[in-house]
Amino acid sequence: MERLHGGIGGPPARRERAACLRSERTRQSIIEAYLELLRESPAMPTAAQIAQRAGISVRSVFERFSDLNALSLATADFAIAHAQAESAARDVYADRATRIRSHVHTRATACEKWFPLWRVLVATQQELSEL
Repeated sequence: MERLHGGIGGPPARRERAACLRSERTRQSIIEAYLELLRESPAMPTAAQIAQRAGISVRSVFERFSDLNALSLATADFAIAHAQAESAARDVYADRATRIRSHVHTRATACEKWFPLWRVLVATQQELSEL
């Protein structure tokens, strides 16, 4: 009988894991859509714009984030993790001029990439006590 119902860890558990993975992929696509829209325009994107860009419903946005401020905070966490990973020291054994050029290039790239998010976070910091 246990075999017919999948037993412990059977198909229901796999379906649950698959659902969690789909939900996490959707969450990630929302964050990426939000960042793309911020890079394209200085205006704060709406939930409808984010959903359309991510290819999902507005409801899916709010199933994963309580509001756009929560999305901004999650995106800030995402950005910080990525910026730290991308800013590893390079050319550490090169001559001084090369090290400086490398450091400036790394920092400039990070600033260009994450400035649109930073702009929104600064503008909404009064609303984001968690920030």
